[in-house]
Amino acid sequence: MKLKEGFIVHSVQGEEMMVATGKAAASFNGLVRQNKTASFILNLLMEDITEEQIVKNVCCQYEVDEAAAAADVRQFLASVQEAGFLDE
Repeated sequence: MKLKEGFIVHSVQGEEMMVATGKAAASFNGLVRQNKTASFILNLLMEDITEEQIVKNVCCQYEVDEAAAAADVRQFLASVQEAGFLDE
């Protein structure tokens, strides 16, 4: 899975956000504010990556239990998919 082309994850004065540019801005006109963990995952999604690889990265970055990380990542990815931010 991968974030659709045209989405940029950025930090401005400690605020984590994602914006759409180019063709992506035609279907999404707005700004998504998120926490640092969401930004971490969205940055991983800039490249094609599996859910399992994301869970491993989250576990390494945040020293969290794998089962808890897997549940949280699954829920986050579902919301990102539902919002239409992932390539099919």
